[in-house]
Amino acid sequence: MFKETIMKIRYSLNLIISAILLVTHSFTALGNTERTRELIQVLQSSSASVSQKAIACRELGEVGTKEAVPALASLLDHELLSAYARAGLERIPDPFAIVALQEALRTVQGKFLVGVINSLSALRDEESVTTLSRLTKHADLKVAKASLNALGRISNDEAIEVVRKALAQGRSPFRSTAAAACLLAAEKQLKAGNKEVARTLYDEVRSAEVPDSYRIGATRGAILARAADPIPFLIEQLHSKEPAIRNVALLTIRDIPSDALANALHGELSSSDPDYQIQLIQAIQDCYNYRSPDVIRTKLQSDYASVRMAALTVMSEIGGASAVPDYIRVLKEHRTVEEVELSKEQLLGTPDDEVDRMVLIALSGSGDSTAKIHLIELLGKRKVSSAVDELLRQAADSETEVSIEAFRSLEILATMEHYSQLISLNKSAENPSIRKAAEASILSVARKVESKGLPYKFLPGVLLLSELKKSEVSTLRNSWVTILTSLGFPNALPVIMEGLSTDDSEVAVETIRHLGRWPNPAPIPDLLEIVESTSDEVLRKRAVAAIVQLATVAADKQQSSTDQLVSWLQRVNNFTKSVQEKRRIISTLGRVSHIRSLQLLSVYLDDPEVNKEAAYAVISTVQGMKKGRNSVEIEVALEKIEAFNDKGLLEQVTALKQTFRTR
Repeated sequence: MFKETIMKIRYSLNLIISAILLVTHSFTALGNTERTRELIQVLQSSSASVSQKAIACRELGEVGTKEAVPALASLLDHELLSAYARAGLERIPDPFAIVALQEALRTVQGKFLVGVINSLSALRDEESVTTLSRLTKHADLKVAKASLNALGRISNDEAIEVVRKALAQGRSPFRSTAAAACLLAAEKQLKAGNKEVARTLYDEVRSAEVPDSYRIGATRGAILARAADPIPFLIEQLHSKEPAIRNVALLTIRDIPSDALANALHGELSSSDPDYQIQLIQAIQDCYNYRSPDVIRTKLQSDYASVRMAALTVMSEIGGASAVPDYIRVLKEHRTVEEVELSKEQLLGTPDDEVDRMVLIALSGSGDSTAKIHLIELLGKRKVSSAVDELLRQAADSETEVSIEAFRSLEILATMEHYSQLISLNKSAENPSIRKAAEASILSVARKVESKGLPYKFLPGVLLLSELKKSEVSTLRNSWVTILTSLGFPNALPVIMEGLSTDDSEVAVETIRHLGRWPNPAPIPDLLEIVESTSDEVLRKRAVAAIVQLATVAADKQQSSTDQLVSWLQRVNNFTKSVQEKRRIISTLGRVSHIRSLQLLSVYLDDPEVNKEAAYAVISTVQGMKKGRNSVEIEVALEKIEAFNDKGLLEQVTALKQTFRTR
């Protein structure tokens, strides 16, 4: 019972929906009829403008009925409205619209006739073929050409016969149009699946005396239209003496991909022409059996670098993980820079653990330094943690560049687990470049773990400090100090400072150099003591430079108060002698917005050796100050700068004064 009720409800709903659709259609049809009449009145009105009539033509193409056809047809030879009228007729879905265009073939002339022919061409009106065939012999060449093109678009049996005859027998200027018409007809036949008809048309254009552009297009079509087996014909075109024909054949390969074609092209790769090989390799990419890139792989061993590069490029697209051994082989065989870089790029971009394993195996079995360097770099960039033991072994290699590259990768991969081995490698390093690389890897590991809450005795800095204390070799001590300084390990500072009290001036100078690179201003007080107490001019100059360097970093990183910074700079300022030292002081003072900084700089404004530098530093310092109680000293300093009559300085002083007025 319930099921029957549901069925009745559905039947009633269907009746209601059908009635609504019927009423809606009736109203729409009525509305179109009424709107059509309104628009016809616009076309027939003597007071309507050309633009209004053009809009009416366009709208009739959207809503017009067959009632609009006569009004539109009357405008087919109108100087300004003919194109609009044709567009309207083309879009009215009524046979009378096409009939009106067919009749116009006998009534309009010149450009209006060409327009009507083009409309029938767009509509592919087969009933116009007989008339259009007659018009191909029209005295007006434009009419004849338009008719021929229209026949090519229509492309039924009668039309095809006409365009073929025109191609074979037409006069020279007309033959090109006939060729274009044949190509249009062939394309339609090819899309419809009539490949034999299309092939005949294409072949006739290929053998005709027409411009190359038509023969090139016909060659491509002729390849595609050979349904049974296009490969022999394509290969024949590849051997053409005309470059344009060869090129279009190569391009057409992409439209008919198959393993059979790939195999046929493989045989062509034996050509002695490298440019031809490159083109074939690029074309094969698009018709390839992606699971078996052996056809391309054979060219990776070509004697021509350009051919190898082309093959490698294609392998990067189709080879996938199977191409990894090929990339590794390129690195091992010292290929061109381009081949090496592409191989490395592909190895880096293949996220597969198997790639890591293969690169690592290749490194462990390689005896070639250049290949080792490439493989070590890859392991580091791929972050292959399992490679650390092998990299430690490579770091001890007798070849300097191999060792350095290994340490670079160890910077990325090594952990505290490998710290003692890195320290041992640093101890055994005799080459300064290798030692520098070892220091960088040790420092990198230390920075990774120094702040991770390890017990004090296991801190990297503690281990390094222990090495420093027991080391007696100056070069090695210097190495440990270099790392500890870069690390900024605070407990190492007193031990490093011991170098300042030695009788060996070289050790003292080297110690000052290290202290100048300390990452915070902690060494400044001890360095000031050197400046203020030493009689050694070399030590004094080095200490001044180190203090200014530390103060500059402290100012930039805001590691100390401005009072403290200015106090340090004022003390060291008393011992500056050379122009270079003065400039260093001035540069640092310019970073500190403080009245005492301004006071020190004001003294330098009177020094002709550095007054310009001091002027710019004053402006920089004053910009961060409030005028207030410092206004007099600021005004005096700015007046001194204005007296220099330097245009650049004057502009900055003027801008600065304006800023103060608005504060």
